[in-house]
Amino acid sequence: MMVRRETQFAHIQLHATKDEIVQVFKLVLQMLTKQPLTIKLDCAPEYHTPELLSLFTEYGVTGKEVRHGNEHYQAKNGMVEIFGDTLGRGLREALL
Repeated sequence: MMVRRETQFAHIQLHATKDEIVQVFKLVLQMLTKQPLTIKLDCAPEYHTPELLSLFTEYGVTGKEVRHGNEHYQAKNGMVEIFGDTLGRGLREALL
């Protein structure tokens, strides 16, 4: 899930495997109308590949602007985690 802070636009992209992360970022970064200043990721290993970091560099996001969230407490990861939790609760409620 990717959220643009200014507009709170959220994009959710489902994918089958973790190997598709770079393709997902390519797709979503092309959809943005404004260049991202920072990107915040969780600490999963698939987000720390040279291929993904070079993609961020192509879009003007250097290593200093790639931040990592709290891996043990999702609620501290800001509005993306809160939005994901709200969305998940709504979906579960609708299914029940």
